[in-house]
Parts: sequence; C-alpha cells; structure tokens
Amino acid sequence: MTDLFTEPNPPAAVETLKAYVATRPDTSKTSNKIPAIRRLWHDYKGENFYLEGCLAAALKAVGDTTLPAIEGCPDIDYAFLIVLSGTLFTQTYGDMNDDGMAAALGQRVMPHMFGSLGRDYLYIDRATVAAQPALAMEAVKTAIDKGVPVISLHTSNWPRKNHAEAVHTEWCIVGGYDADGTLYANVYYDDAVVDEHGYCAVKDGLAGSEGLYILGEKRRDAAAADLFHKAVRAIPSLVTQSRYNGVAFGRQAYHDWADALLDEANWGNTATNLSENPYEEFLWKGHNAPWIVALTNECYMRVYFGRMAEYFAANGGGEFPEVAKVWDVYMRIHARLPEIQKFHGGEFFATPAVIAKPEVRKQIAAILREMGDLHGDLLALFDGK
Repeated sequence: MTDLFTEPNPPAAVETLKAYVATRPDTSKTSNKIPAIRRLWHDYKGENFYLEGCLAAALKAVGDTTLPAIEGCPDIDYAFLIVLSGTLFTQTYGDMNDDGMAAALGQRVMPHMFGSLGRDYLYIDRATVAAQPALAMEAVKTAIDKGVPVISLHTSNWPRKNHAEAVHTEWCIVGGYDADGTLYANVYYDDAVVDEHGYCAVKDGLAGSEGLYILGEKRRDAAAADLFHKAVRAIPSLVTQSRYNGVAFGRQAYHDWADALLDEANWGNTATNLSENPYEEFLWKGHNAPWIVALTNECYMRVYFGRMAEYFAANGGGEFPEVAKVWDVYMRIHARLPEIQKFHGGEFFATPAVIAKPEVRKQIAAILREMGDLHGDLLALFDGK
C-alpha cells in the first residue's frame, strides 16, 4: 500500500513571509484583481469538491502545464485533480459537508497535492493570520500582484442576495484586494453577489480564514500519466484509512452511513434533525451530503476515469491493466445509487416525510452496506502488489 497523507507541513515562519512580501512587484498598488479566474462550480456545474476546484483555478492562473488537456473535456483539469487527491475513489461519511475526501483531510492532503505537482508553496496558518494580520494581508497582495490566486480555507462576511454569510466554511479562491482591506474572492453560491469576474467583495475576509496556501515555484516536472498510475495504486490506502476528525472513508463510510440511518435518535421529527431545507440539520450531514459525494464520484468515474487512462496510454503514458478492473468495481458500487433514489420519493434529495419512515431507512441502509462490502472486490485487485 502507498500512504499519501501525513500531518500538515509546519506553517511558514514570519521571516519566510517577510522575505516573500519583499518580492512584491509594485508596493505602490492599492488595489488589484486577477481577471477571468476559473470559477468554482459555476464554470462547470457538478464540481462539488472545492479544494480541488481551488487548486485547478490557481494552476490555470499561473499557466501550469502538468494537468492533461483532452479535447472535448474542458474540466479535465479538475477531474484529474480529484484522481490525484484520491477524492474520486473514496466515499466519506461524518461531520462534514458534501465536498469530498480531500476537504475532510484538509491541510493533511496539501503536502501530497503540491508535492505531486512539483511545486513549492507557502502555508500561512490560522495562528499567523491572527497574530500577524498585516503581514498575512501583504503576502496575499504579493501573490495577487504576481498573478497567483490564494487558496483559503474559510473566510468571513460573504455577501449574498438576501443576507451576509458570517463565516463561509468551504475552500475558496482569493484573487483581488482593495485599499480598505476588502478581498475579492470566488465562491460557489448561486446567490452570491459577484462582479464581472465572478468575485465577491469580502470585507475583513481574512478574519475567518483557517489557513492560506500560495503556489510557489515549480521545482520539477511531473508526468501526469505517472501521477495517475500512482493515484490508482494508492486506492487500498485511501479506502481503508482510519477515521479522521469524525469522518470515515471507503467501506467504513458506507457502513457508518447505514448505521446512522438505523439510529432512531437521529431521525425524530424535531427541528434539530429533519429541517425542510435539505441543506440543513442532520438530514443534510446524515444523508444528503454523503449522497452528493457518492453521485459526484459516480459521474466523474463514469465520464472521465476511463478517458484519462485511454489518453495517457495513447500519449506514451503506458498501459495500466488494473484500470478497467478498478472502473468495473466502482461502477458496480455506484450502480446501486438509483435504487437509493427510488426511496427518496422521486426527489433528488431525501425529504423529511420520506426519511422519517423507519422502513425506508432500513432498505437504504441495506443497500449501503452492500456498497461498502464491494470494497472487498476492489482490494482483491491489489493483493500482492
């Protein structure tokens, strides 16, 4: 097995940040925006995993050529990144939203992603943002003036059409700034108030950031085909990894999901678990969010995984015979999803009226356990390798 993830690298020291800020091209600038940024979700609906979406946007902005370019697949960069991170291969379940395995691992996945792509990066942690806000802001301005969008975990004060989002608890891209400390950031909300570049004006946005990532120099070339093959070989480690921050992965995620459906304490008819809004309360994290993760992975596995393998084989990347077998097992797992949707009463999401019925949850749970157990077939493909 291949272990991909370790504890996050230590944050950049203050002196390192000061040295970076000293490279700012024009210290007289008071405002700037990187135009025409690759927008999260909006450019390609269905890109529900925002960490990889942010990285795709940053890599595109700096002209990184590591990612494959396949005719007719404009979002192949994102598809490749969810393979590289392992998100495509790994169901999640637990205390999280619908943004996949890499987001669940958070800062643990970043050294792997940047290292695979052969890039240096600066990591500014929450403590440094809080203790050195002016220096953190200068680092953001330096990056933007160099044409490098900044990846942020969480921000504050998102303007939406009917209210302001006090804390935005997703990954986002920061691509601009103003003299008063306003940041211009890209987010996925349909009702976000945005300018012509897709940016929201976020006042005091760094106050809510849990960590900033800035792309650095490219130190070595990375062959996309090699990265693809390495990611596939890592599947056993991905789907058997231990719970992290209350989130389970792979087979265990499906079994935890089933267990939660059968636990009557989760589904009583109260405002704390069965909100009519499918994006709120336990109905969201307990069923609808992992449902979106599963559907997103099914779509990208079905549409892109095989195409990437064919592309790499045709362009000197070598054959990889396990790919077809891996694809087959995942599609057998995902083939059960329409059966679950039938129990949603014809709706995309499960509704309170449906999910409150124990007999419905029992049938969904049985399907989920069978999906989890199919991981045994997946692991058998890698025995002795």
